[in-house]
Amino acid sequence: MSIYRTIAISLTALLLLVGGASVAAAGDLSMDDAKIIAAYPLTMDKVQRKFAVAADLGRLSVTDPALQSQLQSTNEAKGLDGQIKAIGAVPKAAAAMQAHGISARDYCLTTLALGYAQTPQIPSQYRPGNSPPDPSLVAAPPEHVEFVKAHIEEIHKLTEAIMQARKEARH
Repeated sequence: MSIYRTIAISLTALLLLVGGASVAAAGDLSMDDAKIIAAYPLTMDKVQRKFAVAADLGRLSVTDPALQSQLQSTNEAKGLDGQIKAIGAVPKAAAAMQAHGISARDYCLTTLALGYAQTPQIPSQYRPGNSPPDPSLVAAPPEHVEFVKAHIEEIHKLTEAIMQARKEARH
């Protein structure tokens, strides 16, 4: 398995674990939300802030089952606006985002943009020619995919830091 695929799988699992803006299942992502995600400018500054928040929440959720439950429930929110409101309504998440200088909107959009950019895509030659546009493909523009490829080592290190924070919180 390639490092790119391994990191994509690890990041997706981690995003679901610490909550806040999960990559929507096929059919859950609206085309309007996909276009917003696609237009979002990914930067390493936002990625680092997003991961710092995720590390804090990961660490805190190990010893706080109520927080873990609140974070997991944010993944049930419908639509981009719903997810932004849901993560912003979790007091410890809001405090962590504020401490790291990232808004709930940027946290969610960064999470989603990274997630969709890392989701394996079916090559165009294998997709039915008459099928409607797939929002998950729209949400993963070439710029985001290239961004992830260009920063995959940094993303891997940030992902490892979250896993390490959770591990240390258990002990």
